[in-house]
Amino acid sequence: MIDATSLAFRYPDGTFTLAIERFNVDAGEAVAVIGPSGCGKTTLMHLIAGILVSRTGEITVKGEAVHAMGDAQRRLFRIRNVGLVFQDFVLLDYLSVLDNIVHPYRINHALALDGEVKARARELAEAVGIGDRLDSRVEHMSYGEQQRAAICRALLTRPAVVLADEPTGNLDPENKQGIVDILLGYAREHHAALVVATHDHALLGAFDRVYDFRDWTS
Repeated sequence: MIDATSLAFRYPDGTFTLAIERFNVDAGEAVAVIGPSGCGKTTLMHLIAGILVSRTGEITVKGEAVHAMGDAQRRLFRIRNVGLVFQDFVLLDYLSVLDNIVHPYRINHALALDGEVKARARELAEAVGIGDRLDSRVEHMSYGEQQRAAICRALLTRPAVVLADEPTGNLDPENKQGIVDILLGYAREHHAALVVATHDHALLGAFDRVYDFRDWTS
């Protein structure tokens, strides 16, 4: 589902360089990515999603060459195929929780918002424990509740690839495991590729494989 080879990326200011020889994830597989802060976990996810473009190397997702697409092509491909849980959530404070979850459908013509989508949004919210907060404004929610809303938004489009950047940060142990179980369950049920960047080594046993950035940079 995800196949990246010979990747090389450098930010314009030259302060960070990422080099990865091979990274791959099969459909239905759950992979954890670990490593110290600033090692490139988020950068790797942004390269897979086509938010960033590598200087060299190739990235294919669902058999399509993301690295060879133009900006508009990558954006459309991402909308249709990739669910992203950003580390800073990117939620809109002035909207309700429900409106934040369905927001991708309101801003993208490639997606059609209907009653079935809203029902699915409510089911996801119930599953992560915020079903009673759907009418609340995001600004009135706790950090952990906002995190769960972001996860619902990422899964709502039924993506083939889910990329989650520290999705269990600031949650207690019980809720951490619950969120991981939801992500893993989604990957299994929908035969999706799941990549989770995490600092929480207690969760690693739940994943099929673990990539350690220290192995790439040693």
